[in-house]
Amino acid sequence: MFESFHLWLDRNLRVDAYELHGDEIVATGLPKRRIRLQDVRTWQPFYIGGGIPSICIEYSDGRRAEYSDKHEHLFRILHEIAKDRELAFVTA
Repeated sequence: MFESFHLWLDRNLRVDAYELHGDEIVATGLPKRRIRLQDVRTWQPFYIGGGIPSICIEYSDGRRAEYSDKHEHLFRILHEIAKDRELAFVTA
C-alpha cells in the first residue's frame, strides 16, 4: 500500500515532470509551467552539482530559463521534437 501511495504522490505532486500537449510542453504537478515550442530558439542539457539533470532554454525573445529535469521528461520531449535546436551537453 505504501508503494502505491508513493507512486500516486510522485505522479501527481512532482514539480519536475513534463508532458507534451499540442504545441506546448506543460509541467505536471505544481507549479504549472508552459513552454511553447515555437518560442524555443535553442536548448541545452546540463548537470549541476549533485548530478541533477537540467535544461537551459533560450527563447526567441532572448530570455533564458533553466528547468530542473529530475525525470528527464523535458529532455526526451525536446530531443524528439526540437533536436535541431539542441546545443552541446554541458557539465557544470
